[in-house]
Amino acid sequence: MSNVFDDIYNKKLNLDFRNLKSETNYKNIKSEDLTNVKELEDEELNILFSALYNSLKVDDIPKYSKDQINIIDEKILRNRVKAQNMREEISKLKDGLIESVKNEAYVLDISKSNVLKKAANNIFGGNKKTITYEDYVQLIEMKKQVMALEADSLLEV
Repeated sequence: MSNVFDDIYNKKLNLDFRNLKSETNYKNIKSEDLTNVKELEDEELNILFSALYNSLKVDDIPKYSKDQINIIDEKILRNRVKAQNMREEISKLKDGLIESVKNEAYVLDISKSNVLKKAANNIFGGNKKTITYEDYVQLIEMKKQVMALEADSLLEV
């Protein structure tokens, strides 16, 4: 039983690979269009950016032309807009989740644990006997801040 490559090699299968064309080719976009990169559709910009990225070798230190710089800048700007939209959507979902859980009665009773009472009193002040969901969210935010400060201190060395 032969495979496709054997058939091509033995010329049993006649395929013409010379006229193959991709659906969209970055060479079809004229250099005049590159001066106004903002008007390009996302697909066209992705094709140009991919062609630019794939044309580089690992060890190259590229010297970009003005058109290439415009392509890269526009790609970065569009990605930042997408990232900002995602952040806003995640923030809305997070706020909605907090609001829906806020009305529920999630309370941790720490009155029987001296270690937890002492830690809660050090953080929140007063005589805390329960930890509510709002306290929990506040603790998570504090943890994020501590981790960020530790990461910054590691990078300063």
